[in-house]
Amino acid sequence: FCRICCEMKNIIYRTSLVILLGMFLYVLRYAFFEFQSMPFLNENTNMLQKGLLMGIGVATLGLVLFLVWEKMVRWKEKTCIGAIVILLFFLFLCQIAFLYAMKIQPRYDALKVLDEAVSLCKYGSVSDVHLDGYFARYTNNYPILFLTAGFLKMGRMLGLLQSDYQGALFLLGFLNILAIDFAVLVTAHLLRKIFDVKGALFFVICVALNPLFIIWVPFYYTNTLAMPFIPLILYFFYSVFIEEQKSWKRKVICSFLLGTCIMAGIKIRATTVITVVACLFYFILADSKDKKKKQIIDGTKDLLVKVSFLCLGVLVVLCTYKVVEHKFVPFDYSDTAFPAIHWINMGAGGTGEYNIIDEQSTISYPTAEKKSAANWDSYKDRVQQMGIDGYLSLMLQKLKLTFADSGAGYRSELGVSDLYHDANMYLV
Repeated sequence: FCRICCEMKNIIYRTSLVILLGMFLYVLRYAFFEFQSMPFLNENTNMLQKGLLMGIGVATLGLVLFLVWEKMVRWKEKTCIGAIVILLFFLFLCQIAFLYAMKIQPRYDALKVLDEAVSLCKYGSVSDVHLDGYFARYTNNYPILFLTAGFLKMGRMLGLLQSDYQGALFLLGFLNILAIDFAVLVTAHLLRKIFDVKGALFFVICVALNPLFIIWVPFYYTNTLAMPFIPLILYFFYSVFIEEQKSWKRKVICSFLLGTCIMAGIKIRATTVITVVACLFYFILADSKDKKKKQIIDGTKDLLVKVSFLCLGVLVVLCTYKVVEHKFVPFDYSDTAFPAIHWINMGAGGTGEYNIIDEQSTISYPTAEKKSAANWDSYKDRVQQMGIDGYLSLMLQKLKLTFADSGAGYRSELGVSDLYHDANMYLV
């Protein structure tokens, strides 16, 4: 029976990798021929020219990475560490220069968070009418709102911001850089533990060559602020359930920190739960007898201790958040807040993007129960109308929309600047 279970796990695990490869090739196909972030190239080149341009670009990048790898495999550990430090410092300088020179202005939800954070600092509470009642509806943005207000107050105390909080954009952009680069640093450290320092260096080289780690610096919002929690969850998961730990003290601390990172990451951005699901799948599917993956379960008692302290970390974050929310939110949002099914329903309509009609529809229902019921009914109708084929088609459309665009929607989110010049069009 155990052998059958082990074989089934291997089949599921390998099948998931095949599916992932198929999704990657699907995205790559559209990335080759759709230049949504580059309208000056998109409008002046045909499909053949786009494919040729991308083919040459990918081949050149692959050749460069291959030659770099051939060179660095002969380096000593000290040289590799020095190269990592130099590359991260170079990336940091590029990020600071971009943040300072481009004068990008936030829009949409990012701007609303900044405005309300300034208001919270001035008046001491969240408003249910400010910004057309945005924070009476989007309660999922409370965590980043509280953090932003805390950062602004700290900046004011240190003399980095004026009394009217002028300079807040640069301060938050700088904190964004720290969040992004810390995520890179933790990932590199994890890769060094799993593979070696050369694997970590190769990862940092790929990051340094990726312009997304620079152009998204001005966008201070949940997607960038949640970045460190993803590699931290993976790092502590590896430390707790995969890496052999002799010290009980380290096991307990890492388990507790894993719980805090899971809950804090999910609170800041709900999609962090994808990382948690991935860890769960690995825990279930990994073969505990595989020496390469170490021993996952050391025993029932050991597992219970780890899970207990993990849950304790989750509870600490939840309780802390509830105390902060109770202090700064003076109104009852139980009937105004959007239920989770609102976003699931919105995601099943059209291309799955934000839809103002769905938003206004949810607002129109006066109670939480009616909001949930109306969205459930709408969701069921949409799924029934699409059918299985239509739903699969929508999932593929979302996959393309999310990953095929080279700028990741940059022009839409951060297309406003105080200083327009050629770099705004060509560099971005």
